[in-house]
Amino acid sequence: MATVDEFVKHCRDQVGFKPAQENHTFWNDRFQAPGSPWCAMFAYCMYEDIGVQPGIRTAWVPAIWSWAQAHGLAIPSTSSRPGDQIVFDWTGEEKALTAETHTGIVVGRSGDQIQTVEGNIGDDQVLAKTWTAGGQLIAGCVSWQHLFSGVPAGLRPQVAPAGNRFGHFPDLRLGARDRGPTGVFPDLAHPVVTLQNALNIASQREGANRLVDPNGVFDAGTEKAVRGFQEFCRTKNPSLRADGVVTQPTWTGLDFFLDLAGR
Repeated sequence: MATVDEFVKHCRDQVGFKPAQENHTFWNDRFQAPGSPWCAMFAYCMYEDIGVQPGIRTAWVPAIWSWAQAHGLAIPSTSSRPGDQIVFDWTGEEKALTAETHTGIVVGRSGDQIQTVEGNIGDDQVLAKTWTAGGQLIAGCVSWQHLFSGVPAGLRPQVAPAGNRFGHFPDLRLGARDRGPTGVFPDLAHPVVTLQNALNIASQREGANRLVDPNGVFDAGTEKAVRGFQEFCRTKNPSLRADGVVTQPTWTGLDFFLDLAGR
């Protein structure tokens, strides 16, 4: 198993490559897909070259993003680290549902600046690029930290409790804010609106009678709703703190009530 630094060096070594014929690369050959867009093929092969295999092998970027969301590996680009895979949505909707998508490898971070190596970009080349984390053209990143040796356990994805749809969701508190709308539930890349929708479902107050507005902003109304849910749950779990901060015990409680609601 290679280290992140070894992987990053391997990716950087590809910068400048340009095929003699458009969309005809040795990465296309490895996927037996000559003439097809090759950004996702390039990314997968970079991991494969160092002896590891991401959980999904496909040239279709939306399938990668959907798989990552379903397996708890989709993270906001603001949380990305070198070695992760970045997913772009050129429509600006941050959902990566159409062919207007692209992917590359995160090779560095400097504050909110993400350095990448991407295939099939520019004039059909491998190029080094820089993006601002949280930018509107970025759907998110796929965390592949568990593929590398020497990565501290705290930076590896945590295994979700069996059946817990929110097992990979982050801690949230007053002031947290999603970027952009989402049409997916649950959506790890939009945890605040997921929380708000879950509170509405758990309280059986949706639609015009909703408990909180699912606006993606952890505002005072959302904090009040969280405290109310936590107080209710304390009748069964006295160790749960009713402090308005959403940690895994609160996510687990919401998961339980969504199961009861058949959602």
